[in-house]
Amino acid sequence: MWKDDTESRWPTVYGLLKPNDNAIFIADNKLLIGTIAEIKKNKSILCNNIDEIECSNDHFLQLNEIYPELVSRIKANFQPFIHSKQININKLIADAKASNFISYYILSNFSKYNELKSKFNTNDRIIILDSDKKFGTVKIHSSDGLVDFPPDIKININVIGLTLNNVLDKNEEMKHKDKKSNNVSRIKNIISEISSKGIFKFKSFFAYHDTLYNKRVYGDTSSTSLSIKPTIATDPNFKLDEVRPPLNQILYGPPGTGKTYSTINKALQILGIDIEGKSRQEIKELFDIKMSEGRIVFTTFHQSMSYEDFIEGIKPDLNGNDTDNTNVNYKIVNGIFCKVCIDASFAIAQLTSKNKSVDEVLDFSLQYDKFVESIEEKLVTAQQVKLDTKSGGAVLVDSISQLGNIIIKHLDGTRTYTVSKARLTKLQSVITDLNDVNNINNQFRAVIGGSNSSAYWSVLNEIRKVKLTASSHGEKREYTEDEKTSAISKLTKADYSDYTRKMIHPYVLIIDEINRGNVSQIFGELITLIEDDKRMGNRESLEATLPYSKKTFGVPPNLYIIGTMNTADRSVEALDTALRRRFCFEEMLPQPEIILDEGKINDMYQIDLVKLLKTINKRIEKLLDKDHQIGHSFFMSAMTIDRLKHVFQYKIIPMLQEYFYGDYGKIGLVLGKGFFEPIESASENIFANFDEYDASDFAERTIYKFINVKDMSDEIFINAINLIYNK
Repeated sequence: MWKDDTESRWPTVYGLLKPNDNAIFIADNKLLIGTIAEIKKNKSILCNNIDEIECSNDHFLQLNEIYPELVSRIKANFQPFIHSKQININKLIADAKASNFISYYILSNFSKYNELKSKFNTNDRIIILDSDKKFGTVKIHSSDGLVDFPPDIKININVIGLTLNNVLDKNEEMKHKDKKSNNVSRIKNIISEISSKGIFKFKSFFAYHDTLYNKRVYGDTSSTSLSIKPTIATDPNFKLDEVRPPLNQILYGPPGTGKTYSTINKALQILGIDIEGKSRQEIKELFDIKMSEGRIVFTTFHQSMSYEDFIEGIKPDLNGNDTDNTNVNYKIVNGIFCKVCIDASFAIAQLTSKNKSVDEVLDFSLQYDKFVESIEEKLVTAQQVKLDTKSGGAVLVDSISQLGNIIIKHLDGTRTYTVSKARLTKLQSVITDLNDVNNINNQFRAVIGGSNSSAYWSVLNEIRKVKLTASSHGEKREYTEDEKTSAISKLTKADYSDYTRKMIHPYVLIIDEINRGNVSQIFGELITLIEDDKRMGNRESLEATLPYSKKTFGVPPNLYIIGTMNTADRSVEALDTALRRRFCFEEMLPQPEIILDEGKINDMYQIDLVKLLKTINKRIEKLLDKDHQIGHSFFMSAMTIDRLKHVFQYKIIPMLQEYFYGDYGKIGLVLGKGFFEPIESASENIFANFDEYDASDFAERTIYKFINVKDMSDEIFINAINLIYNK
């Protein structure tokens, strides 16, 4: 029972009180729990055996034992009432003292819950939006997953069956009627967080209650809640493998928390490979195989990474035909991102067997290669190769370039013209019948730009005379980027749309240390195209014209991007806001308990690595923040004293020196004095005389240095570890 200043409310509960009942009061950020000894006629009560616990109002409503949703049925502002549930007082006190508080969340889908469930605390409240983005019922997180409230507790939020936009509309409507409404900005924030991260955490119980239980705004839906379609969290027909993971996601956290390690698992799972029960070596072998196949591409961002490396740029041609190296030739080269997008789109082109034009493009590519081979054979034997022109004349094939292009010159002429495979493939796909070409210059240049039209007509005409042999059709071979690009150019929006929101032949791009590069510079104008709804095949799909090649470019729906971000990296500014809005973020904090699963220190030394890591990180979080904690991976191999010494010497101590900028005082607060030794102070005053400053304090100051950990004896090292625990 709670007491406030409104005496008129006391009669509603006063007559129900009995001696030996438990009473709970909140006052001045203290939780007072006592036993009723006497109920006085002046409407006051006397309590004995009062426990006093530091606990704010907000934290009290984060104690699961009281089921705060029941508190809100009366009013969540501590008006006096009799609780409808028998409360375990001892459990309530223990949770309050141990700060075992629950939190309240909204998640975008059940897949997000599976990704994050190891991060949730027992009894946290979880609301999962269904496939239509509608609210479902509140669930409780447990060691067995999501469970319902106990049978004797009936709770229905008043937004069940509404979408986030429905909720926003209702609150905006209420705001026009009641200027005190404060939910609009909060719900806009929820929509933004769910869109970018897939998760929203309420800051307090009151924010949770005001947003979801407000009958004044949403009406009372308790009578209709049974008819609402179940959420995917409780739908018996729901299958996890039907939920597509985020197209763009970033794993972020302190160093050593397994971010890069996790990208391998996530990439294989996206490719539909079951890694359950497999050893790490087997998983890594599978990963390497998919890397060699091009299905997974791995890169690391750094300060020198550029648009030219990632998208496309002009690079020197080291395979050119200038043998004396007196001149340097340049060509446009696709970057990492452009290549993987082409491969992913080409996979769709190959899967789209009904699209005959794609097969035709690939067939023409093979036909071109065979034509070039025949030309080369003739040129070797010094035969003159003549090709007919549209006007009835002829041109000569001068040579074949190192890149496989055909060099043409006119009869009795000296100037040469290059006929490229890429442009010829475009003409092949657009020009159905060469006899129908009336104005060769205008019609050809409309397709391939300002090139020698007569030369292109002559080569294309000659290739079309050669029939593709049956044995060559469908043979397996490696396709060039030009061939892939030509095949992709025949794909329609409908072809792409068949593969949106489906896990069919996916590709994965892993970008390690994504925050170390200048993201705006590296992605350039393509930053917009990676958004889910801007991918090819979607209604809002977009394409950009690349600056060097002038090709139109779009991002396919079967490309998944996984980034990692080290939150302790001070070498860069905060992650680009434009990128942050386009990625889902998954926080990866140290998980000390994992150390026990992988290996532990020799039991004879009684060193608890889990407790050790927790102690160090708790102090770092107090002195700095959680982003500079130490990851569990540093201790995974510390199965002997020598290995643990190595970890401290080469990992922990250097990292702390970087974190605290060599401030040995703060490092000492983290590690204790067992890892330091004082440097003897000189007997004489080493400072120069200066009347305005007294240097005596500095002269007497003790200077410390780190002990060389690897040279410590086992006994001294164990004693230093014990000093971390203040033993």
